[in-house]
Amino acid sequence: ISLKLAWASQNLAQKALGELESINLISKNDGVYTKKGVDISKLKVRLEEKIYEILESGKLAPTAPYNIYDDLEIDRVSGDNALKKLTAMGRVIRLEHNLFITRNSLKMALDKLKEIIKNQGFVNVINAKDALNLSRKYIIAYLEQLDLECDIMKQGNDRVFRS
Repeated sequence: ISLKLAWASQNLAQKALGELESINLISKNDGVYTKKGVDISKLKVRLEEKIYEILESGKLAPTAPYNIYDDLEIDRVSGDNALKKLTAMGRVIRLEHNLFITRNSLKMALDKLKEIIKNQGFVNVINAKDALNLSRKYIIAYLEQLDLECDIMKQGNDRVFRS
């Protein structure tokens, strides 16, 4: 609240929440204040779905988790828990500390990298960046993921198909 309303100090926001809680209008569940009687498990599922939709819409350049949390106006703990659940279900893959992508989008990225190998004989940061028009951060993460494929071999900085 205090982050959204510049005039509301953290102490004032906490006092207001405490007052609402004391008269049973809201309750605190897993660190999240909700209207009394709201089923927190349904909110968690909706949050997971919303985060998944945002990641899916980002395709090969997904939004960073903390930016998603800010856009959704949720706390980091709730967001991290939703991402952990999506990752455990296999719907989202964690490539780096702050880089999560949907399984569908990762498959698309790997397919595009393999297409570059098919057409040019190899893929590396330079030709992948040119072909996919993505930042180096994403390209490196996708190339490292490509290295895990059984039909790919790394030769220096290039990736090629195994013979």
